[in-house]
Amino acid sequence: MDKLERGVPISWESVAKIPTSGVVKGRYVCAPENRRFEFRKGLLQTYGFWNVGDLTEDEVRWWYTMSDVPVDIINLVTHVMNKWDLPVPSKAFQKVVGDKPHCAFVAFEACFKARFDADGDGSRRAQEIFRYFDGSGDGKVSLKEFMVLDQIWAEIRLSVQEFAQFLERTFNEKVEDTWEFFDKDGSGGVTEEEFLQAVVRLGYFGPGKTIYAFLDHSGKGSLGRESFDHLANFENSVLAVDVRTA
Repeated sequence: MDKLERGVPISWESVAKIPTSGVVKGRYVCAPENRRFEFRKGLLQTYGFWNVGDLTEDEVRWWYTMSDVPVDIINLVTHVMNKWDLPVPSKAFQKVVGDKPHCAFVAFEACFKARFDADGDGSRRAQEIFRYFDGSGDGKVSLKEFMVLDQIWAEIRLSVQEFAQFLERTFNEKVEDTWEFFDKDGSGGVTEEEFLQAVVRLGYFGPGKTIYAFLDHSGKGSLGRESFDHLANFENSVLAVDVRTA
C-alpha cells in the first residue's frame, strides 16, 4: 500500500507507467480560499433549479460530513474546546500563530504534539492532522482552512446531542442504568471497543466512534462514570445548542 503522501506520481503522466491493476482510493479536497463560489452557484441553478442569483458566499452556512473525518481530527476539536474557553474551535488559530496570517507546521506541532504523543508518535500524528487542514498543499494552513474545525464541531455537537436524547429515551433518564449497561464487566471504565459493542446492542446506528472520541477528549482510552453524567446533562449545557436552528 502506498499512501501517495506527495500526491499522484508524476510518472503516471505516461500511460505506460501507470499500474495495470490494483485499487486507487481518494477524496476531493478544496481549500476554502480556492472555492469557486460562482461556479458552484451555476451548478446549483442549472442542475438543482434553485434560484440563488443574488446569494453571496457570506450567506452560505457550510456543513461537513463526518464519514471521512479521522479520529485524530475529532480529538483535536474536543481538545481545543476543552483547553480554551472559545465559542468555536477556529478561535484557537490566533493562539497558535499569534499575529501571523498562516500557520506553519512547526507552530502547529509545538502547540499540539504533546496531546498526541501518548505512544511516542506525536510528531507523525500532528503531521497527518496538519496535512488534513492543508487543502491547498502549500505547506501552511490559513485561517479559512482552519475554520473547517467549526463545521466539524457543529456536526459533533449534533451527533452527541442526538445520542444523549437516545440514551434518555432508552433508559428513562436513569444515568446509573446507562452506566451499568456500558460498564458490563464492572471494571469502572469503558474502552472504545466496549462502547461500540454496547452501542450496537442498543440498536443505535449513529457515529459511535465520533461520540466516543468526543467523550474521551483527554485520550485516556477509557470512559468513566463522569462521561455519562456529562451526556445526561448535555442538552442543558451551553455546548448543546441545536445547530440546525442556531
